[in-house]
Amino acid sequence: NRIKKTFLHFSFTGTYSFLLAEVPLLYEAGYSAYFDVVVVVLCEEEMARERSPYQENFSNRMARMWPQENKAMMADYIIKNNGTLRDLHDEARVLYQKLINRGAQT
Repeated sequence: NRIKKTFLHFSFTGTYSFLLAEVPLLYEAGYSAYFDVVVVVLCEEEMARERSPYQENFSNRMARMWPQENKAMMADYIIKNNGTLRDLHDEARVLYQKLINRGAQT
């Protein structure tokens, strides 16, 4: 419910170009309808496991999520996070520019 409240708050203030929210279970929880654009960040499962701070229950967490392929098919944009942090930063910067340009056109 916090996501919905935050979304509604920022929607009505009109002071931001766009709102960015990290929602791991976005599709699973049915919140995708609240967003104009959905970006899915994909990562190979073994890499995700290595990076996860939740080693002891990683499998349980992953079991609650839809397969990445399903999320990718529904997403407006996809970022692949299989490289370095710098690679991710570069991809995010490119996407940020696309979103800014998209907002300028609407």
